[in-house]
Amino acid sequence: MNFLQNIPKNHLRGELIKRGLTLGSFARKKGYPETNVYRAFARHCGEDTVPIGKLTRAIIRDLYEEIQSPIEPITTGNSEDAA
Repeated sequence: MNFLQNIPKNHLRGELIKRGLTLGSFARKKGYPETNVYRAFARHCGEDTVPIGKLTRAIIRDLYEEIQSPIEPITTGNSEDAA
């Protein structure tokens, strides 16, 4: 199953950026080879294709779960943020 087939590439990149991530930093965070993440993104995000390999399916699933997770607010450490 391709969880990302209806999500445009720019939307996915934007959702990652909102979370302080790029495709490369997402790959490092999850322990995936960066080239595999970029290829899975290019081949399957916004496309009507089905990933075949185990690693590619895992990357697609984790990308989808990452953008579905709630965004944690950024705090600056100022006392005004705590109020």
